[in-house]
Amino acid sequence: MNAKHLTSLLIQNYRSLDGLAIDRLGSVNLIVGPNNIGKSSLLEAILLWGTKRHFLTIRDILRSRDECNVDFPDQFQTAPYFGLHHLFSGFPELSGLTPPIAISTLDGEQTVSLVLSDASRDTATLAPGPLVTFDLYNDPKRPYGLLIGGALEFARNGETQFIHYLEHKCLYLSPNVSDVAQVPASKLWEQVEIAGRETAVIDSMRLIENGIEKVFFIGSKPRIPVCRIKGRERPVPLHGMGDGVSRLFELTLGIVNVASGICLIDEFENGLHWSVQEQVWDAVFQTAKNLNVQIFATTHSLDTVKAFQTVALRQTDESFGGIVQMRKQNGKTAAKPIFGEDIRKVLQHEVEVR
Repeated sequence: MNAKHLTSLLIQNYRSLDGLAIDRLGSVNLIVGPNNIGKSSLLEAILLWGTKRHFLTIRDILRSRDECNVDFPDQFQTAPYFGLHHLFSGFPELSGLTPPIAISTLDGEQTVSLVLSDASRDTATLAPGPLVTFDLYNDPKRPYGLLIGGALEFARNGETQFIHYLEHKCLYLSPNVSDVAQVPASKLWEQVEIAGRETAVIDSMRLIENGIEKVFFIGSKPRIPVCRIKGRERPVPLHGMGDGVSRLFELTLGIVNVASGICLIDEFENGLHWSVQEQVWDAVFQTAKNLNVQIFATTHSLDTVKAFQTVALRQTDESFGGIVQMRKQNGKTAAKPIFGEDIRKVLQHEVEVR
């Protein structure tokens, strides 16, 4: 792993995760636990860390949960509802006294924070220097803003709305098949072609459809992925080939675009039949090794855990792949990393994944 990877994690005051500490992480990490334990929130926190809490990452996270009804960064004039309080533990009434969100390694050397600070302006302003003050309510009676380190880029068109994910090499893959990421699939495919990594993506798709020879995009806004299939004259739309092929395309497409970075996969099993999951994990582990990608995936499926276990235990380095088991402890969410032979015990004790 490298400096862009997490060897440990501490999350403070983010949604339901306050004081969550994970003292060991591998290159491929499978996150398990019951519903509403905070698995997706954990992925969001890592996305914030990986993109250096870029303003557009915050917006995208809020939008994904319908917590923001504003088309930022263009609308500031009508006291928009931005929903920042949803990000802070306990959904507090935000003020300069609200404890900050902090996401870091356990040694605290790589910390990303969201800090509320007193603000005198009633509109969003780009402060001189490296800090940005954003007023939450456009209301002089509640003059509190979000202080974000680093320049705020007011991206006003589709070409720049997602560039920060690729620049920071940190990408989140949605559980919704055909909705791969914040970055359009056509743009990701362009990057794959430039890097000459098409074979890795197509090989993964062949786990389900062995006749795929080529993938390309047609049309414009949106561009549509199609496949050339051996023995067929006309290309076939990718999304007409079933959820499994689409999911494999999207998973591999995301991973190969973040070489030496981080890929976050929510609900890994979506669209994948249990019978191919071991092969898929094999491909994921191999791609992670080849391209030095750190992977965090969540699941609700025991089949996924079993397949992961089989592949993880085949690795010569037992620290390469591990399970992060989330659970409630003394009323708070806690997480236990599990590696090596201890992974076998997860299934023996019937770990709760739903």
